[in-house]
Amino acid sequence: MAILNIERPWGYFGFARSLKIWIDGKHVGSVASQAMATFELPAGQHRIQVSMDWCKSVPVDLLLEEKAPCHCRVTTPLFLLATLYCFFRPSRVFVVQQQ
Repeated sequence: MAILNIERPWGYFGFARSLKIWIDGKHVGSVASQAMATFELPAGQHRIQVSMDWCKSVPVDLLLEEKAPCHCRVTTPLFLLATLYCFFRPSRVFVVQQQ
């Protein structure tokens, strides 16, 4: 099995709400602001995405390896830009980056 850590640092946009975490198209949990969620998954290729209401991230494909934890960080653009994206580019409000 492989370990996937998803970290969400504090940010103004949506700080009072949790983000839903989707792995391979299935809702598997959530992560609050200033928190980390950890998932144990089979090694191999996985697609990660986060969402809150109609706002979401672009899906990210990760190759998870046995005994090598993968760490991802979820961020948003600056508050004003995130607010604009919420209405005009809702699929790009959140950014998932592998660390």
